[in-house]
This record gives sequence, C-alpha cells and structure tokens, in this order.
Amino acid sequence: MSDNTELYIHQDSGQGYWAKTGRRFQHSNMGTGQKECCPYTSRQCSAKPDKSNTCSFSFTYSRNGGQDRGPGFTTTCPAGGYIVATGTFDHFSYSVFDADHNRLGGHEARP
Repeated sequence: MSDNTELYIHQDSGQGYWAKTGRRFQHSNMGTGQKECCPYTSRQCSAKPDKSNTCSFSFTYSRNGGQDRGPGFTTTCPAGGYIVATGTFDHFSYSVFDADHNRLGGHEARP
C-alpha cells in the first residue's frame, strides 16, 4: 500500500480451536511494505498442518490516523497462501495466492 494507508487484518476462522479466544492472527496499523506471517504448521494459524486448509480473514484500511476508513472486506485464503494489499486509499485492491504463488482471486474497491 502506498500513501501511508494502514491495513488492519484479523483471522475469523480456520485456526485451531484454542486460538479462537485471542491468540488468532491479527495485526493493526500495517504500513507500506510491512509483512506479517502465520505459518500453516502453527495451530494459531491453521486448525491442521495442511497448507490447503481454508482460513477466513476480515480486513479494512485507513489513513490519517484512522480518521478516514475504507470499507471492510472478508476473504478466504489457504493456510499456506498469502494476501497482498496494494494501491492507495482511493484505489485499494488485494489479491489472494496459494502456497505455489497461483492467484486465486481478489478485489478492487473504491470508498
């Protein structure tokens, strides 16, 4: 993401049962170029150590210290895959990839 847009992401499902109470994958204020990882071999990230296990994530983005917020999104991603957020606040997009770097989908939104 560019233009100082910050990303907020939270895992909704797909993690091990015990991780549902506060140890799940979640990060806020992710800035340009920042990366976060949660390996599929960790029960905090995946209910089973299988890179194709489906996980669900909710995320939103903001700028100006959270004063301007874009819409929220929910997407699924394989536990061994990843999500790439790109663009600017006014032209936000994301793509979902599997562990072999195949693009599975994505979305482009404008607030």
